[in-house]
Amino acid sequence: MADGTSVDSITAQTEGSERPTPLSVGLSASTPTPGPLPGNGPVITDRITSMNPFVRFLTSSIGRKYVMAVTGLSLTGFLLVHMAGNLTLYAGKDAFNAYAHVIESNPLLPLAEAGLAGLFVVHLLFAVVLTAKNKASRSEGYRASLGMGAKTFASQTMWVTGPLLGLFLLVHLWDFRIAKEFIDPEDYDLAQMVIDRLRQPVGTAIYL
Repeated sequence: MADGTSVDSITAQTEGSERPTPLSVGLSASTPTPGPLPGNGPVITDRITSMNPFVRFLTSSIGRKYVMAVTGLSLTGFLLVHMAGNLTLYAGKDAFNAYAHVIESNPLLPLAEAGLAGLFVVHLLFAVVLTAKNKASRSEGYRASLGMGAKTFASQTMWVTGPLLGLFLLVHLWDFRIAKEFIDPEDYDLAQMVIDRLRQPVGTAIYL
């Protein structure tokens, strides 16, 4: 060539410039190779669970316990108020029938019954889920009975008291909502029906 540089020397310089440096080799070795993308379903579900604090709260153990406590206290409050209204039977059959008429003629009664049914179902479902999660988290029960934070008598007997409460609700719905559909309205006396039910040993055991 004109400047005296040979073709072989230019080729050697070009090949030397293309050799990887130690830095580039280290970067290429440490950079992971992108793999196949995971499915969209679990990823979207995990993102919703992690981003929504309400969903994250409900899926936690303490959140389920709070839901059970709120629904249980709501049902207990309703039972106390309802029991106080039923005490009007001691004022006479006319007072009790008048109290029952006020409740049955309330247009919000179907909505209240649906709300009570929802509270009962949510309480039952969360109790089942919480118990199943607790059993799955440990292979065996506690070795020692703890003092503070140990199981209470109510928590240990809820699987007995729960079905008994459900039986009471079925009998109560039959007496006050279903049975009257098969009786002539002129012959139906709610106060007398309650008195007759309580005179029976089975009825006394169910209601008391």
